[in-house]
Amino acid sequence: MMQGTTFVNCLKYQALLHPSMTAQDGVKLCFQAAFGAEHLLTDHAKARTALLVEFAKTPPQPIALFEPISAEYSRCNLAAWKYWQLPPEWLCQIFQHSASEKSENAETLFLEYLQLVSVCADKGFLPFSGGEWRSYIAGYLAGGIRPVHHSEAYRLREKPAYRIVKKTAVKLLPDLPAHRF
Repeated sequence: MMQGTTFVNCLKYQALLHPSMTAQDGVKLCFQAAFGAEHLLTDHAKARTALLVEFAKTPPQPIALFEPISAEYSRCNLAAWKYWQLPPEWLCQIFQHSASEKSENAETLFLEYLQLVSVCADKGFLPFSGGEWRSYIAGYLAGGIRPVHHSEAYRLREKPAYRIVKKTAVKLLPDLPAHRF
């Protein structure tokens, strides 16, 4: 239950930070919170190149370096990483380390997170309704469990640029002042 409580808190936090979140983005968050980034790292060289290209295009911003999405994972913002002038190679290593560890019971956890989103949407805690959620999730599940992209509305408004990292991998960084988080 602790993972569920942590996820609900992270979900509410994400909804406050990113008010253009749609049901599709809710599924993406659940998937990332349960599976991490393991589906993204099939080719280390390609993942490194993609990160460096995206990093070069991302303007620096004084935002949170890490946004928690579950008890185990956070989104590491490229704009904040660049703002604090941290080497992109460090993030490549942390991302690769995070993605190389397989999550146990990820599918079960994912399905639990979907249920928690349903409860939060019904209670009005999210920028989309319970009806919108149920409609989207029915179509999504009919296609099987798989990663999805952010919605067009989210991409346009939020301009997401991040990597999913394990919270434990952050310990690989040298000590950083607390205000960077």
